Amino acid sequence: MIAGTALFRFDASATIGAGHAMRCLTLAQVMAARGWHVRFAVNEEAMMVVRALCDQVCIMMPPEFAHDASWLGARVKNAVDLLIVDHYALDSAFERDARSFARRVVAIDDLGERRHDVDVLIDATLGGQAADYGELVPEHTLCLMGAHYALLRPAFARKRHYLPVSREFGDRVRVLVSLGATDPGNATALALEALRHVNSPISVTVVLGSVAPHVREIRECLGTLPFPCRVLQDVVEMAELVASHDLVVGASGMSAWERCCLGVASLLLLTAGNQERSARALREAGAAHCPGYASAQSERQLGTLLQDIIRDKDGLRRMGEKALVLCDGLGAFRVASALESQPLSRSGVAIGLRPLALADSAQILEWQRHPDTRRYARQPQPPDLETHDRWIRSRISDPRTISNIILCGEAPAGLVTLQWQGEHHEVSIFVSPAYKRQGLAVAALELVRGLVPDDCLVAEVLEANAASHSLFRKAGYRLSPPRHYVQAPTSSRKEQTW
Repeated sequence: MIAGTALFRFDASATIGAGHAMRCLTLAQVMAARGWHVRFAVNEEAMMVVRALCDQVCIMMPPEFAHDASWLGARVKNAVDLLIVDHYALDSAFERDARSFARRVVAIDDLGERRHDVDVLIDATLGGQAADYGELVPEHTLCLMGAHYALLRPAFARKRHYLPVSREFGDRVRVLVSLGATDPGNATALALEALRHVNSPISVTVVLGSVAPHVREIRECLGTLPFPCRVLQDVVEMAELVASHDLVVGASGMSAWERCCLGVASLLLLTAGNQERSARALREAGAAHCPGYASAQSERQLGTLLQDIIRDKDGLRRMGEKALVLCDGLGAFRVASALESQPLSRSGVAIGLRPLALADSAQILEWQRHPDTRRYARQPQPPDLETHDRWIRSRISDPRTISNIILCGEAPAGLVTLQWQGEHHEVSIFVSPAYKRQGLAVAALELVRGLVPDDCLVAEVLEANAASHSLFRKAGYRLSPPRHYVQAPTSSRKEQTW
């Protein structure tokens, strides 16, 4: 489908926080840049918790009609192309009724506990599989599962380009305490009291929203703390702030994926049941510590754990490195692309992309060894197994590299890679000989362009490689003699303050 109208249904409040709102606003921002007309249906308190909504077209949902799709439909003047629902209290009943005014329905979920009647389901839980929802969704539902669909603001993916090769620690370990915009249970106070028990040199930054109920209490305790501490409210440049810290004491919501994207270690304090799945997955991946619910922690026990984590600088570095490979920050772009019509091969099969994985190594080595692939490669000799495996691991772990398997249907059919060079991405692409002349390469270049709309793309093509010259011309690149093809950014770099 082409870009049309999208209506987002979510709530925000001092009690439930702003997590649903922020991931919907992120997706809305990316969709708006692609030509969608977006609007929102929210509770009245959301306007106070998320100030960015004040500048948007919103339908106010009274409490008595919060679960009533018919009430909402009566206030939608024309049918919408997409209704995107991010709300734990709404399920298949609401979604089914909403089809009276929505051509397609999308759910954002991370619980896997309730039925949905949707065309698309988005669940960014690490390691999530469509089978997790089983009979909870119709057979036709497209399930976008896993952390590479995490809806992070574009600033995080951009900041990732500039991360150092290896994290260096100063005299003081820099700790960020970020336990939600509202933090109604005041887990922030627990974290600060626990940090009193840390004997190593630290500096601490606390982040809260202006409507957080305990802001004054937190500010009043600053002068009693034995370490430098500041409180920041309503932070806009969150990516810069997270990247400048060595450890984050935070919740296990969307902000956990922000920290992964930037390779920052986490200590997760659970504040709600919906955080358990992702916290468990992050702990098992070695990307975070998670002692459990904030309410169950004693200050001294938590302080002892923080002391152990902060003293082990190598452990902090390893935790950050493991986090870095879990999420590249491009999920909102992937979702936006999936919500639009997919390009088709000449045989009518859908063409897509998915992130490169270690399991793809053997298949790619087979492609690399084919004479057609090596003919115009920079290195004419194919790599040996050890060199190839090392190269695959470097592609996955390097934050400046975006590598995607080209899919024809469900079948791997090629590889397209973007390598950040400081001012532009260098593009490389090859398609499996078995899928030549199916239109996959042009489609893959179009799809990967959608992942980085704000950046310049450059491809180097040898003079004798007539097929690649033709490919990049078809894909809309211009020749910069003698052998480089360039494609300018497709959208403005101006950041929305959503």
